Amino acid sequence: MPIIGTGKSALFYYKLNTSVYVEHLRNGEKMTAAIIISGIVVLFVLGQYARPRLNAKAPESLVPENLSPDELERWVNSKEDAVLDLTPGAEACIHWANPDDPGKTDLSFLYIHGFSATRQETAPVTDLIAAEFDANSFHARLEGHGVGSEGMLMVSETWLQSVIDAWAVAARLGNKVVIVATSTGAPLAIWLAEQALTKNRIHAFLFMSPNFKIRNRFAFLLTWPWAKYWVRRVLGKEISWEPENEMAAKYWTSTYSTLSVIEMQKVVDWLSKVDFSRQQIPLATMYMKNDSTIDPKAAVAGHHRWGSKRKQLIQVPIDGDNEEHVFVGDITAPHRIDWCVNEFTQFLKSLN
Repeated sequence: MPIIGTGKSALFYYKLNTSVYVEHLRNGEKMTAAIIISGIVVLFVLGQYARPRLNAKAPESLVPENLSPDELERWVNSKEDAVLDLTPGAEACIHWANPDDPGKTDLSFLYIHGFSATRQETAPVTDLIAAEFDANSFHARLEGHGVGSEGMLMVSETWLQSVIDAWAVAARLGNKVVIVATSTGAPLAIWLAEQALTKNRIHAFLFMSPNFKIRNRFAFLLTWPWAKYWVRRVLGKEISWEPENEMAAKYWTSTYSTLSVIEMQKVVDWLSKVDFSRQQIPLATMYMKNDSTIDPKAAVAGHHRWGSKRKQLIQVPIDGDNEEHVFVGDITAPHRIDWCVNEFTQFLKSLN
């Protein structure tokens, strides 16, 4: 026996029920789509807060005020002596132009090393340039560097503390400061220049292989939302590379957590928001055209955008086709030291 009758009335009833069912189905699909879209929007909004971002607020310097030259050096040495497992030769240190009578010089030089490195990466370049101007120099050590893989887990905000303290020392060593920086040290130097305490005190920037962008095209993923939870599944738990010699193995950390690279990318992301066109500090940029670590095109583009008219872009000509990142120094490339020192020295002399 038919449940809903027969004939035209049954057909009408069937069509009516079907249209109602279809309408309910459409409404359900719309509701489901709305829920999905709302969920995506919520995840996107929350994701912006979950993205790794550099807290670029400047910390207070930890360097005591009103220290004599001897007291300042003792403070630096004492602070570094307290660091556990610090590799000898990696410590932050002052080099006096006149060790027998230490005092303030007209210029001082501040060296800021790159990610996973130490002050030895380009040594003795900075001290040789400083000697040309009878100037004191200070070699910074970024927090967590020079102490092995575990130290590399320090967040990049601690590096800001390191460079603020380094500035406080260097500013007491000279009336004006020349900042020499390699790789990720360059964006940290620019961060320093954005702080009020450095205004009119930075004489020039000397950049080597500045990290304005990592060459890996997927580097931007490092600071995607919740990256610290999933990036190790994609890139692996650790990053490791083979040091080219015994000294490189000693003064670089060649194995570290993938989370450490997130901290480096936070600094680069911050830099991408800086308006280079308003920067008036004289700048010399030295780079290798086939640098395998940083994007050399980004380094060149950044240099061209730099606002100061007193600037010089220097492509390394000696073995210039090599895929080198740290292209000068006793450890990796001693054959370029004299050339590099001369190029930077001539640039600084042209500023007088």
